[in-house]
Amino acid sequence: MKAHAVVVAAATPMFCLAFLLAPAAWASPPTPQQVCDALDADPEPSTFISLLLEAAQDEGISTTAAGAQMGAYVGDRCPRHLPMLERYLADRQEASQR
Repeated sequence: MKAHAVVVAAATPMFCLAFLLAPAAWASPPTPQQVCDALDADPEPSTFISLLLEAAQDEGISTTAAGAQMGAYVGDRCPRHLPMLERYLADRQEASQR
């Protein structure tokens, strides 16, 4: 598994809460291109979280597995969004240590 997928999968529990605020966008799991298009349109962690949890629900997999899948999509297809995700994860980890 690629390092960026591991980082995202490890932080998946932090992403879960934000999903409750975001509606599902597709009837089936998002494709790598849909993930990149969604992040291009709205480059926010909540967009990624929404897609991650949608994939977990639609595919019947854990959020950790979906996080790894979505992280791999971003790393492979649109790595320009990795810095945003890494900043979010670092901020969340710092906040949880306070």
